[in-house]
Amino acid sequence: MQVDDRDKLINFLNARLASYYEQVKLTGPAGESETHYINGVMASIRILGFMEKADLKALVEAAHFKVFEMSYEERKIAEALNDGGEHWDIFESPTVLRQRK
Repeated sequence: MQVDDRDKLINFLNARLASYYEQVKLTGPAGESETHYINGVMASIRILGFMEKADLKALVEAAHFKVFEMSYEERKIAEALNDGGEHWDIFESPTVLRQRK
């Protein structure tokens, strides 16, 4: 594949992530099919050797930050605090071991 194809695929992923996070911001958790689709695009990018996993993670985090103006962890903590602290289970494990929920 050519550099143009690489850039097109990465731009497509960026647009899809932006749309996904906008939907999450407006309506709450998005559908599983969209999540699976985005995961498939990211897997394709990795398989084709266009980006490494760490680079994809940074891209996803940047898309999240652009929409929510905070990191994923910060948003989960804010949601827990806004819900009256009912979701304190996020603090049950050390930060480095927490998985995205």
